[in-house]
Amino acid sequence: MDLTPQATFSGAEVDRTKGIFYFNKDKFVSSLALEMSNTVKVLPFRSYYDCTGTGTRNIRYINISLEPNNEPTDIQEVTSNATNAGFVFSAQAGQLTVKATKDLRVNVRNVSGQTIDVKALKAGESHSVKLPSGIYVVNGTKVMVR
Repeated sequence: MDLTPQATFSGAEVDRTKGIFYFNKDKFVSSLALEMSNTVKVLPFRSYYDCTGTGTRNIRYINISLEPNNEPTDIQEVTSNATNAGFVFSAQAGQLTVKATKDLRVNVRNVSGQTIDVKALKAGESHSVKLPSGIYVVNGTKVMVR
């Protein structure tokens, strides 16, 4: 997928079938998800992205995380079941389950640093994510899913 940044100073109407991503409700949304209009009205002083390449018709939104990442990315130890401050997790075949012991935001990343899943949990809540086998980083803790 290729994203080409575009911008408008005076506003623009863009053909929705072109497959652009525009900012709406804290994420970039695909114009292909719209059903009510043939155009997308991009407000003045806003940016949007032209999206081209294979598989782009199936993408409905893109999350962009601007959180600081001050943690080292090297992997020194991998676990399949452990505890960490604020949550307990377990990794079963193709699934990772996180149970919060206090209110927190769970951030699951792959070893390349890409965000796979983000979820805010209250103490006592659980959240499961289906994942292919591999190594993941959950709030700074390395986890292996088999």
